Amino acid sequence: INSISDGQRRRCQLLELLATPRTLYLMDEITSDLDLFAREGILNFMKVECEQRGATIFYCTHIFDHLEGWATHLLHMSQTQVVKYCDFAEVQEYKDLVDGGDPTPLYSLVRGWIYGEYEAHTEKPWRKVGCSADGRIPNLGLAGPFQTICA
Repeated sequence: INSISDGQRRRCQLLELLATPRTLYLMDEITSDLDLFAREGILNFMKVECEQRGATIFYCTHIFDHLEGWATHLLHMSQTQVVKYCDFAEVQEYKDLVDGGDPTPLYSLVRGWIYGEYEAHTEKPWRKVGCSADGRIPNLGLAGPFQTICA
């Protein structure tokens, strides 16, 4: 297994996980390392599990590809607290983004929440990142948002 790619390894892990039908799936970043085809296949499989077998899936992700219209409910948590839990159809902010022609309404909705939480803190939790002389920011693999400090 050490000679296969990260995506192939992830597929093997998912096959092992999904081979036994369950009524509840807790999935955190399960589609990371997967290509578009595999990610779409996993999402389609999970949708069928819900619709045909009545399974419940908690799917935590920061990858928003192919998620439009997928969720039936929304759970928004921040700092271990439930901020919002409702039927997805009741999320007016999402409807407004769709009606406004936003090409990525789910991403924009979540991004707005995250940045709003950062702005709400009196102590700004921005990560300070220095940039090079030409203004480029190094890829440090850090979560944002950032406050860039350029000379």
